[in-house]
Amino acid sequence: MALSKKNTKSSKEKLEKKSEQVGEFVGTRRPFIGAIFLFFALIFTVAFIDNVPGQEFFFRESFLKAYDTSTGLLSANLCGRVGATFNILFLDFIGAATVLVLVYLFWIGALCFQRRARPFALPSIAAMLVSIIAFACACAMFQQFRDAKIVGTNTFTSGWGGKLGTGIYMNIFHPSLRFFGSLILLILIYAFCMVVVFAENPSMLASELGENLRKTPSFFGKVFKVLLSLGKAIFAMLIFIPKKLFAKKPSENNNEVNLQED
Repeated sequence: MALSKKNTKSSKEKLEKKSEQVGEFVGTRRPFIGAIFLFFALIFTVAFIDNVPGQEFFFRESFLKAYDTSTGLLSANLCGRVGATFNILFLDFIGAATVLVLVYLFWIGALCFQRRARPFALPSIAAMLVSIIAFACACAMFQQFRDAKIVGTNTFTSGWGGKLGTGIYMNIFHPSLRFFGSLILLILIYAFCMVVVFAENPSMLASELGENLRKTPSFFGKVFKVLLSLGKAIFAMLIFIPKKLFAKKPSENNNEVNLQED
């Protein structure tokens, strides 16, 4: 009897230790932080959809006086001055890349409701910023290619790519690579950033790319292998995201059985 009790006690201790290790690896949920991100994502999305010129915003008579183009009565955004001020600042600075900011806010908020050790690591944040810049540059590139110049509109006061995208593209990409060279480079940058942001294990993807480069002797073969691997990763990512977001939580009994079997 004493021996069986000791064995039972030791097995329980092992199970508890293993459960602690699994919990440390998987991480914890952060519903409060996730709710904050989702709240701002929803507010700014509604404000973006309801954006029209002549809305009332903060600091209209001081810091942001240059953005006041109204000639009559001011209208109100569905999200008030907060939403209108967000539209003015972001649409002017990064242009159409504001849409990507909204997507990332929703994505980070959704990740906070999952069991993760770090829902948004530093490489993912850096990839988000780089992809936003690349997208803004691409928007400026397409406007310049279509109209042969970049001019402001009622929605995008500094062009499709905003001040940031227009400045980078017109001073760096356009003089050196023109349209087609810039297009290829921006696609590669953007695809790489998307994989880093949304892929479950970017390090395994990097090792796969390196292995393909090592095995392929010709330059064009290397480029093809890289593009093929990126395509496979993006396709897997599109399948992985819905599964990750809507996956059912396993019951505690099933987890305990799996740990005992290990």
